[in-house]
Amino acid sequence: MNRRRLSHPLPPNFFQSPAYAPGQTNAIMETGVEALKHLVLNARLDGSGPHKWKLEHANRQVQIYVDGNLGRCKDTIFMSVTEIHATLDEAAALHRCDTQEAYRQFIKRFNRDVIDGAILKTLAPPTEDFPRNYIGLKWFVQETPVPCRNRDFCVVECCDDFVLNGTKGWARVLHSVDLCWVPSLYSTMGIVRGIFTACGTVFQETDRPGVLRAAQIFHVDLRGNIPRWILRIGIKKRARTMADMEAHFRVMRMQHMTILPSSELIPVSHRRRCCVCQVKFKPLQERANCRRCGEVMCAKCSREVDVPDRDTLGFCRVSLCLSCAATVPSSSSQVPPPVVPAAFPRLSRSSRLTAESEFVDPRARRYVVTSPFGQHERPSSGRLSYTSPIHVGGGGDRIVLHPHQQRRELRSASTPSTTHAQYKPSESWDEEDDNQVMLDPPSNVLPAMFDKDKTTHQLHFYRQMRDMDLLLPRRSCSTPTHRLSNQTS
Repeated sequence: MNRRRLSHPLPPNFFQSPAYAPGQTNAIMETGVEALKHLVLNARLDGSGPHKWKLEHANRQVQIYVDGNLGRCKDTIFMSVTEIHATLDEAAALHRCDTQEAYRQFIKRFNRDVIDGAILKTLAPPTEDFPRNYIGLKWFVQETPVPCRNRDFCVVECCDDFVLNGTKGWARVLHSVDLCWVPSLYSTMGIVRGIFTACGTVFQETDRPGVLRAAQIFHVDLRGNIPRWILRIGIKKRARTMADMEAHFRVMRMQHMTILPSSELIPVSHRRRCCVCQVKFKPLQERANCRRCGEVMCAKCSREVDVPDRDTLGFCRVSLCLSCAATVPSSSSQVPPPVVPAAFPRLSRSSRLTAESEFVDPRARRYVVTSPFGQHERPSSGRLSYTSPIHVGGGGDRIVLHPHQQRRELRSASTPSTTHAQYKPSESWDEEDDNQVMLDPPSNVLPAMFDKDKTTHQLHFYRQMRDMDLLLPRRSCSTPTHRLSNQTS
């Protein structure tokens, strides 16, 4: 009997999610938060992150970097960096895909190589107090050129605000998890299951109002012998996403911009200096008018942009001065400026997250959730144990959380070989703390805080937390996994 082959797009609710207990949901959400912190620190180009980025390609729109150790690893690791004229609110609104229709529209516009996708389960939806935060499980299929099979990915998506070295930002991460209720489609559709490791986009405010630094990182294991020329095609397609985002923000901005008619522009002969750089015009120097403010500018301070034309329903190209092109209100969120520690510990790649002991339905215990960032397994005592990738090296590094109502402190001593975690609140706080990384979690996420006393970690969950400071360890394939045990109530 021939097995019926499936086709894209898959039917709605093709993957049936089992009922999750609160402890199981918290474990998956914690994996997403850890992946988000990992992504933010990987996006740095100052050499302090785990990746040693090398410039591979650069043009006026985007710069593409590859990992300097790419030849020693089978994974594909690259980063696209550009500057986008937008705010953090606009960036977060663009990536808000908490419904099936919004997710499909985002894929159609910005991920054209994705041929199918679905939201599997929403774990932490946006709220009125935290509209830019989201955590959920998603699945999508990425198309590859004809010689290779398509790849699909099952990921946890986490969106959150953060502060790094006093700079506010917003990030969206995709990190692979293994869900037994999302099986491989290789036998029915010939799709190979790939692995995303802390992939996503990081937006950070710059010293120029209305301009964001956007970094998009891809750390992918495609599970197979993919020719290098095919990987380069994929890199170029993903790098084009950044330019598409800039064009989207520009169009949205121009829709509300007033373009002055030629009769209201200041004659170029009435100005002797550029309105932006204030440099005196030379006798035969080229001059132009800004179509937004009407002032006269030089060629160096002029930018040509495409704006919607209401008459032709298309686009027309106009000139704007640098001041008008960059006058976009920046985000007004207030977060205390932290300082990033100078050194970060390393993270084992082999650590996993497996959870099978906290499902509501006993028949659903066969469904197991795994992730390269941590592991949940059922010990002999019947309690839920947690193998955590977080471990802090010596030197007195500190991990500090800033709850909404109360501050708490956590210090670290020497690196332990085996550690244990348990729920226990801490009321201490040290005002002299100088190593802080801040993360703003969703309102219904239970953030973790580790209290290390030489060989002991204490894991704390707080439900009424607003601001979070956590240190993200470096990732290393050679570092052994450190075990932490959680005790659930």
